[in-house]
Order: sequence, then C-alpha cells, then structure tokens
Amino acid sequence: TVPVSGRFTPEQRQLYEIVLEAQDSALAACRPGMPWRAPHERAVAVLTRRLRELGILDSAAQVRSYFPHATTHHVGLEVHDVGPTDSLRAGYVIAVEPGVYIPPGSPCEQRWWGIGIRIEDTVLVSEEGPIVLSAALPRRPEQIEAMLQSVRQRKR
Repeated sequence: TVPVSGRFTPEQRQLYEIVLEAQDSALAACRPGMPWRAPHERAVAVLTRRLRELGILDSAAQVRSYFPHATTHHVGLEVHDVGPTDSLRAGYVIAVEPGVYIPPGSPCEQRWWGIGIRIEDTVLVSEEGPIVLSAALPRRPEQIEAMLQSVRQRKR
C-alpha cells in the first residue's frame, strides 16, 4: 500500500503498522511442514487482537468484515496458481498478503472509514526459513514515504 498523497495519515500509519505486524507473523509460519493455513491463522490472530485494541472490532467474529480474503496462495505459472493446500513444502513459492479494508459506514469511528491496507510479499518456502523474494521493496511507512518523495523530486 502506498499513500496517494505521499504521506500516511496517522490512521493510515496505525493500520499499516498493524498489517505489517500481521505480515511478519504470517511470514514466520512459512516453513516446510507447517499447515497451509498457519500463515493465515497467524495474520488473523494479530489483526483481530490489534483491531480490537483500537476499538475497530467489538468481537473476533467481525474480523472477516475487514479482512475478507485468505492470506496465502501459490504463485507459479499463474498469479493465483492452484496447488496442494495440506502443508507447506520446501520449494513452494507463495504470496503472503494480509490486509485490512474499512468501508465507509462501518460500525467503527468514522476516522477509519475508507482506509484499505494490503502488504504482499512473494516468498520461497525453504528449509532455512522463508526467503522473501520481494525483500528489496520498501516495507516500513517511512521507507515508503521516502521512496515517494524521491520519485516526486525526480519528476521535477
């Protein structure tokens, strides 16, 4: 997620940090032998806990309203490749992409409405641990803002 204005608002930054925490937790589960759903379950646990802390969720069941998709899918010949989904195996290349999307009219404070955050990495599952193939991209909010500022300066 990249802020259109070039800078995250305080609310966007808070949600981005939460999704990044969910991403890091999901990435840690990308190891051979882990259940296929482990990265998703870890991401959901972080999002549920942190969104409840902010008062965006009243109950854990509400998380699906703001995170309606799975965290992982295979990547291969197709962007959303089909593959076995029992457990992770060395050599799998998967996308790990938690997100939070708060539509206008949601039952939370209006300041959160209209914010959508997704962080997606492409990951090689290996015996040594997850290898993030997209690691060269900026991840932290300040890195993203610096990249955007650099691009804008070059356009002048």
